[in-house]
Amino acid sequence: MELAVVGRAALFALAAIAGTADPGGNAGRDGDNGTGRAEGDSGEGAATLGRQLRESGPVVLVPLAWTFAIAAHLGRLEDRTVLIAHLVMDCILAAFAAASWSEMNEGVLRAWKLVLLVGLAFTLLGTGALLGREGSPSSEAETAAGETGSVRERALALTVQAWLLVPGAGLAYTGLCAEEGEAPGVYFVGAACSALGSLAYASAPTDSPVATRKLLGLALANVGQTAGIVNAVYQY
Repeated sequence: MELAVVGRAALFALAAIAGTADPGGNAGRDGDNGTGRAEGDSGEGAATLGRQLRESGPVVLVPLAWTFAIAAHLGRLEDRTVLIAHLVMDCILAAFAAASWSEMNEGVLRAWKLVLLVGLAFTLLGTGALLGREGSPSSEAETAAGETGSVRERALALTVQAWLLVPGAGLAYTGLCAEEGEAPGVYFVGAACSALGSLAYASAPTDSPVATRKLLGLALANVGQTAGIVNAVYQY
């Protein structure tokens, strides 16, 4: 059931984002051939919906991603479910980057483009590790036999650490660039929560996915990064 919900939400988001692509720059223009106005209204509506998804979508995606991560560490999700969630996130990040590429060329947005690209790279790394684990006949036998299983686990841990630290760096930079009336303190708190979350996660026993410090680290990142993104959307 949860896969169906995630899949439908992702497909809707991707379809709406893809619908905003307008290489000719004609979205929202009215024609003068009798049908141009209707076409212009339709294009403008699609562009507006897509822009709203790109601007407000992270408010949903950030806490959803961390909630999935916490559930996975608690053992509430099957490996296949986590793999599908990774594949969905790969698609969403790639589509988001493609749709917003030309709008993120300077200032804070350029920094967040870098966050997006680095995050996508590490998410693909985690996806590859999950694909390898999914394809092995026996995860327990593989771990007992040698290094391959531990390499995959390290790749997954590195993916988590990247999403703890890279958005935190983006929040810190945003705080430095924000004006006083834009609540820069919220960004600094988000960056601090991300850094503390990374330390908590790294200090937990590596052989225990449900270690309390790991869950604390993920929860800190969830709260801090969500607060930063919510503030950014509100200020915008």
